[in-house]
Amino acid sequence: MDINNYIESGILELYVAGVLSVDENMEVEEYALHHPEIKSEINSIEKAFEKYALAHAKQPSKSVLNNVLSAIETQNGKVHKGEGRILQMKPAAAVSPFLKYLAYAAVALLFISGSLNIYYYNKFQNTQQQLVALQGENEYLANQFNTMQANYDELAGEMNFIKSPDNIAVTMKGSALQPDAIATIYWNKQSGDVHLNVNNLPVPPQGKQYQLWAIKDGERIDAGVFDMDGSIQIMKNIPAADAFAVTLEPVGGSKVPTIELIYVVGNV
Repeated sequence: MDINNYIESGILELYVAGVLSVDENMEVEEYALHHPEIKSEINSIEKAFEKYALAHAKQPSKSVLNNVLSAIETQNGKVHKGEGRILQMKPAAAVSPFLKYLAYAAVALLFISGSLNIYYYNKFQNTQQQLVALQGENEYLANQFNTMQANYDELAGEMNFIKSPDNIAVTMKGSALQPDAIATIYWNKQSGDVHLNVNNLPVPPQGKQYQLWAIKDGERIDAGVFDMDGSIQIMKNIPAADAFAVTLEPVGGSKVPTIELIYVVGNV
């Protein structure tokens, strides 16, 4: 048996309201005996019913008490000194079975109504919480999707640039300073656009940053500094070049390259 489904079925509220059959009552009590969760839920429902009854209880007005006392005063009877008033008591009129049935039905309906109100209120609260959780999850997934879409668009743009027949790939190989270093330039001679892919370069020390240079007729042209983030990076526009090189410079770059710190170089 699924305990949670049984608790949420509403039968425990009807049990506390006293409207179940004998067999159904015995079934609930048997389950409560073997499942502490059901017993705990019954106790919670009983407390909720008690709170409901107290919250809706009405204090009789003073006029009701005055009317009762007045009725007593006007009853036929003798008053004897020192003996108080003797009242003639009349037997109460018999209540018809139908009226008793209506009274029991009204009490049962009151408790059932209260239990259903509590039951559906709790369901509403749970639904609201689940809705808030789902909205948060949807928002998270939407943000994840937007991030992935942006990354995809960026990667697609890079791939389209690399595959363009107007681009040439320049492989810059490691110098004696770092023989196994390697980086690749994708350069469009017509537009001058330059993309850099770092294949293998050591992480620069604190306070240092790599800088790309274009070499044309012996002149070193600054093509921008770059970070080691693993992506293909867009560098400065270079209209003409005979070669490209990467040096290690202070953070922010230098106006002229540090020749003794050339890590990779490649001819066009």
